[in-house]
Amino acid sequence: MVKSSLPMSEPYTLTTLSNGLRIITIPMAGVQSVGEMVWVSAGTRHETKKVNGIAHFLEHMVFKGTKKFKNSEVISRTVEGIGGILNAYTDTEFTAYWCKVTKQHFDQGLDLISQLAIYPTLPATEIKKESGNVIEEINRREDRPDEIGLEEFFSLLYPDQPFGRATLGTKEIVSSLRRSDFERFRQSHYSPDKMTVVIAGAVTPAQVEKSVRSIFGNLKRYSTVPAVRQKVPGVRLYYKETTAQAHIYLGARAFAQSDPDRSIFYVLNSILGQGMSSRLFLNVREKKGLAYSVSSETALYSDAGLWVAYAGLNKEKMQDGIGGILEEMKRIREVKVGEKELTEAKEKIRGPLVFLLENPFKVAEFYGLKAVTNQELEGPEQEAEAVMAVTAEDVRRVAQRLFTNARLNLAVVGPYKPEEKERFLKVLRIN
Repeated sequence: MVKSSLPMSEPYTLTTLSNGLRIITIPMAGVQSVGEMVWVSAGTRHETKKVNGIAHFLEHMVFKGTKKFKNSEVISRTVEGIGGILNAYTDTEFTAYWCKVTKQHFDQGLDLISQLAIYPTLPATEIKKESGNVIEEINRREDRPDEIGLEEFFSLLYPDQPFGRATLGTKEIVSSLRRSDFERFRQSHYSPDKMTVVIAGAVTPAQVEKSVRSIFGNLKRYSTVPAVRQKVPGVRLYYKETTAQAHIYLGARAFAQSDPDRSIFYVLNSILGQGMSSRLFLNVREKKGLAYSVSSETALYSDAGLWVAYAGLNKEKMQDGIGGILEEMKRIREVKVGEKELTEAKEKIRGPLVFLLENPFKVAEFYGLKAVTNQELEGPEQEAEAVMAVTAEDVRRVAQRLFTNARLNLAVVGPYKPEEKERFLKVLRIN
């Protein structure tokens, strides 16, 4: 077993205000900057079908003006005037507002992100204009078969559920949203008990708590994805005649962030599809020449998850490419990985954990993601130690748990019609 020798970060401090808002502070010695984030449990999974896409659209709209900063120009001038960076992003389970500033401008940075999260004005004229930008974003997505394929894969795994819907929504829904829709969504989800403020860098817990409490302390509270057991493989075909390649997403439902096998799952994924030394890259691309691009990813949430391999394939070699991925899934189920390959796979995970300890924003993001998905707040050091403790037998056991015929799902974007579905189902076998 290879022991971790990560440099230790400062311990975090967790404070919960009386209104339910959580404050996580991670002081970092030797840095001159601060990473500041407000995490809100308001993502795609919190939307109804009628307003699918509103969480992402709202994230756009808050930059159009707030109670204190009247429009986007004032917001831009304010953050640029202190040498900072301000942005936000939306995911399945959350929206995150963030700012990077020098330590001298900690309070100004916090003021900016709190205004975005708490006091957006949502001018009706800007909603109509911004809907055009979001629709263009959807159009760009529709021009990318790889992105279409991933959305189809999620929809296949989670049909008629928020997890299976696109973060951007549809053009029809986006163009129909009104100010009242945004206000209702905010009142349902932008409550302090659904917010976590995370600050990392050149700060002290006392300094952070005082500033956060003064802004968020008086906020008042406003008034799950069902588990579905999959019994047979699933296939989804998206017909696109003009694509140069066939794009496939092949994988399985996995488990939640809190699962005790999480670290093993990450190592398994590292072996299979992370980087140019991974099995999928070496065997499907380099050895067999079946794909130009091939990799695998994990997505773990508070109560759900998945593993998926992606490949861009020559259309004439489609079934060979699917077979090549299935072959690697079968091999890792049946044959224990060697110690050298196992160590290399673990180091691929450990390295980025070391790197993030040097970046206050990345540290804030690391802890914030854990908080918003209801994970235990263990630091990068503990996560690396768990990864380095994974054994070859652990990997095989989790592969056997994860990769079974009944759990397999395949989404394909290319010149394939619905009546060809049975042809794909026949090859979708692993044991």
